[in-house]
Amino acid sequence: TMTVLHPATNEITDIKMNRQFAQVKDPISYRVSERRPDGTVVGYIRVREFNSLVRPKLEQALIALEQNEGCNAYVLDLRSNPGGAFQSAVEISSLFMSDVVATSVLDSHQVKLPFRTAKDQTIVDPSHPIALWLDKNSASATEVLAGSLHDRCRGVTMGSTNSYGKGLIQAVYGLKNGSGLVLTVAKYVTPKDIEIQGIGIPPDIPTNNLPSLLLPPSFGADTTHIDFTEVQNKLQMCQPPSK
Repeated sequence: TMTVLHPATNEITDIKMNRQFAQVKDPISYRVSERRPDGTVVGYIRVREFNSLVRPKLEQALIALEQNEGCNAYVLDLRSNPGGAFQSAVEISSLFMSDVVATSVLDSHQVKLPFRTAKDQTIVDPSHPIALWLDKNSASATEVLAGSLHDRCRGVTMGSTNSYGKGLIQAVYGLKNGSGLVLTVAKYVTPKDIEIQGIGIPPDIPTNNLPSLLLPPSFGADTTHIDFTEVQNKLQMCQPPSK
C-alpha cells in the first residue's frame, strides 16, 4: 500500500498495488540459414535488444553455430534494436575480439575513457566474415557494438540507411521542487574516434534487399543475396586503429 498526499487539496489516499516481476524475454533468435555449394555455412543471428540475457544467450547461439554446425560466415541482424545496457555491447564484442578497445567515452572536458573487450573469450574464428544488418532504428548500445566490430575490421555494415545516431550519455539531477534536470554528460565514440550522435553508422554495402522484420526468423533469415566474397574483400581492405 502506498499513501499519497495531494498538495492541492491536502487529501490523503491509500493506493494498493500488486508487485509483479516482469519476465525478461530471450533477445536472441538464430539458425543456420544456408549451406552453400562452395562450402560457406551461414549462421543468422537476430538480436532484438540488449537486456540481461543477451550476453549468455548470444554466447550459446555462437557456440551452437560455430562449433556444432560448422558455420564460417555470419549475419548479425541488429535492425530495429533500440539498444539497452551499454556494458552488454562491450561484453558481446568480447565474443568476437579479444583485448581491444571496443568503444570510448568522452566527457565534457574531452577526457577519454576506453572500454576494452575481455581476454580469451572469443568464440568466432577471426577469419569468419560478419555481415551487420542495420536500419534507421538501430540505436544506442546497438551502435556501440556495430561501431566496434566495424572499426576493428570484424564486420561489414549493410542496409538502406544510416543507423539511428544515439551516442550521448545523459544523467538526471534531482531539483529541490522534486523535478529533475536531464543533462548530457558524455558521448560515445567508435574505436576510430568517430562520433555516433546525430550521424549514425553508414552502410558499407548499401542495399534495399534485406528481408522483412515482420517475418519470423525461420522465414526472415534469407541470406542468399549476400556476397560473402565482397564482405571478405572489404574486411581485408579495412585498416583497424592502432590501439
